[in-house]
Amino acid sequence: MVVDIDEALVKPAKAAHELFMVNLGSLLLLGPMAILLGIGRLGIVLPIIVSLLFILFTWMRSRSLAQSGPWFVHMHWRLALHNYRLLIIGFALTLLLLFISWGLEQTLDPHSPSHFLAIALTRIGVMPTIIMIFACFVIENGALNQVLRHEVPDRMIGFFPPPPGVVIKTE
Repeated sequence: MVVDIDEALVKPAKAAHELFMVNLGSLLLLGPMAILLGIGRLGIVLPIIVSLLFILFTWMRSRSLAQSGPWFVHMHWRLALHNYRLLIIGFALTLLLLFISWGLEQTLDPHSPSHFLAIALTRIGVMPTIIMIFACFVIENGALNQVLRHEVPDRMIGFFPPPPGVVIKTE
């Protein structure tokens, strides 16, 4: 739904989605750089930890806006936080596959042909995160366009009704 807002609220509302995009870009840059440094599985886990710090900041900012901030801005920080769920699912699947591959490496003989399965599983393990990164790029680009059109998704309005002073336009 389109909301009648002051143009000054667009910039702080955009900040949530821009921060999300920076997070996604850092994941795409940090991951390969860490792997090229040869630090093993930590090279995959390190970008996830950095991303979790972005998520934590978004959560804290959303909570502070809920208490004392413009409703439109709060809704877009909440939307960004909601969209992080996809990325967290990708992280969870990646960490699960990394844990399984680590367990296989610990139990298998290093010279066994089955040992390559564990190494291959590590390479495959990053795919859920990569797929979710690209999906989140598309979703967040749409959310950024919603801010520019002064829109708030209907489902967000259902969960967080606007305060009395907010005017929703009917098209």
